[in-house]
Amino acid sequence: MATCKSTANEFRQNILEQPLVSCKKRELMINDITLRLLVQIVTDGSFQSTQIKIEVAKPYKVERVSKLLALSGLIYSHNARPPRPTQTLTTHQFNINTESSSILKNYLSDIKQLPDWFSKLDAEQAKIVFQEYALTDGCFTSNNPDALEVSSANHQDIKVLKELNDLYFGCKVWEYIRRNSQKNENWKDIYMIRFYDIAKHLLDA
Repeated sequence: MATCKSTANEFRQNILEQPLVSCKKRELMINDITLRLLVQIVTDGSFQSTQIKIEVAKPYKVERVSKLLALSGLIYSHNARPPRPTQTLTTHQFNINTESSSILKNYLSDIKQLPDWFSKLDAEQAKIVFQEYALTDGCFTSNNPDALEVSSANHQDIKVLKELNDLYFGCKVWEYIRRNSQKNENWKDIYMIRFYDIAKHLLDA
């Protein structure tokens, strides 16, 4: 089983080098590219009227979304916005057309969160979900490169990830709620969860 005991950046690169599609039989019939795109939408996407927009700036994220959309067969446009005075990176917007967005929204029941049916994914699909989180809302620290920390303003996302971990990986977890609403009623609380020693489960042997 492949592992990573080096740095967070090196582990991210290992994730990027994993195959995007597996030939293994699936328990739940959704193709791997679509599954990866759903995670990208939940983490870095937004619903814009009848369309879905994914907006990213970090080069590895831009490359990832570009590759997934190109392989998906969906219709989309890609626009780049130069950095503003306070920014250093170009922002890339991927706008998925109305018909294609409708297909993806159906999987998510028109709500930008991990749906309950994700808990019925098989082990290989669960690995795919965690791989995409490692590249989006997930964080590996230099102190803990084998532990993935995920934060979300939506507790549903944390709940589903925890259920998948309990089913297939059995990693020790640490949970925390950052009570932003106590400071400002307009701020959302942030739910955080850390999955210890999960790195070995996300890389092919």
